[in-house]
Amino acid sequence: MLTPKGAPYNPTVPKVVQAGEFFVVGGPVQPDRPCYVERAADAELARAVREQRFCYVLAPRSSGKSSLMARAIRALRQDGQLAAVVDLAQIGLRGNTSDAGRWYYSIAYRILRELRLKIDLQAWWQEKSGLPSEQRFSEFFWEVLLANTTTPVTVFFDEVERALDVPFGAELFATIEACYARRVSEPDYARLNFVVLGVASAASLAADPSLSPFIDGQFIDLADFTLAECMQLAPGFRLPEDEARAIIERVFAWTRGQPYMTQKVARGVARKGGRPDDVDRVVREQFLGPSGPQGEPLLNHVRSLLSDGRATTRQALALLGKIARGAAVHDDRSAPPKELLRLSGIVAAGPDGLLSYRNRIFGEAFDPRWIGGVRPFDWRAAGAVAALLAVAVVVPLWYGRYLPRPYIRTLSVVTQDFAVAD
Repeated sequence: MLTPKGAPYNPTVPKVVQAGEFFVVGGPVQPDRPCYVERAADAELARAVREQRFCYVLAPRSSGKSSLMARAIRALRQDGQLAAVVDLAQIGLRGNTSDAGRWYYSIAYRILRELRLKIDLQAWWQEKSGLPSEQRFSEFFWEVLLANTTTPVTVFFDEVERALDVPFGAELFATIEACYARRVSEPDYARLNFVVLGVASAASLAADPSLSPFIDGQFIDLADFTLAECMQLAPGFRLPEDEARAIIERVFAWTRGQPYMTQKVARGVARKGGRPDDVDRVVREQFLGPSGPQGEPLLNHVRSLLSDGRATTRQALALLGKIARGAAVHDDRSAPPKELLRLSGIVAAGPDGLLSYRNRIFGEAFDPRWIGGVRPFDWRAAGAVAALLAVAVVVPLWYGRYLPRPYIRTLSVVTQDFAVAD
């Protein structure tokens, strides 16, 4: 971190880490890496876990969720507590999405393996075969996990959006809620705690409020780095303080502290020699090149999310077009199109509650031209416009040229009866 004025500044990094390799891009930042940027979420999660509170970190991709989790797990283990990680992306069903038993068994097995508990889970699971799968899973925590441990246990569920891929995924969160409810009758449940992380909304994961742990849980706001937090990366440039500060400020102007982008741009600048003038060139090369969003992994992920043609996606693109034009769009997490934009990572809500591009890179990569090119043609709206135009043209034509014809013929006959003509 940059030191206060007057304090000595040491821009050196370990000799084994070259300038440019100080930074980590494309994966979790290990807790002991010097480029790990500690932010408010670290202290907030640590405090909530110490209080044995259910925590959830739901944020866009590449926001630093896995890095935050690794840091918290290291602190727990150093404190003598037990911690297990269950990555739901690794819990497969071999194409059979109706096999709830296999899914829950795989989760239970992964927890025991993470905690290095030597227990015959298969025998216990078969013994409870008369119970529904979700009930077996619930009993697993009491009869197996808590019965064979004496210290606090925290289970981290990563990639929780994968629970949306199976019809029984909501039961996972109902089970978590049941564990907290049982603290009233079984005090030993107070040793068991859960943290979930992923790219989803709480409402989509647990729609029934009576079975949702999110209602009383602790939301961990994984905000992007502030400028002051970005300064923790300054030693990676191995430059005098004022030069490193100038680079960080220029990087921040583009990324607004988005963790992945900040690390990637900083690494690119460091590899080029570390000059403030290199920042713009690195951004153009790595994020805003001729191939557009397809050429960069994170931008390509956002592009895919916003190009699938679903009705919600079309509505989200319409909102993004308004944001691009500077219109006021209020944040509303209960509105699916706005939640899609937020979870994609392309927008963020400001202190005024209005949505705007998350940073300058997103704004230039997904500008109005891109939105116009990817937004599907709205045939329904076009049909409505065509119908209105047809009415506007046909009705006056019919009224002025066709409707009067029988009357004109009647009035054109010289011998016509006066009463008829009248």
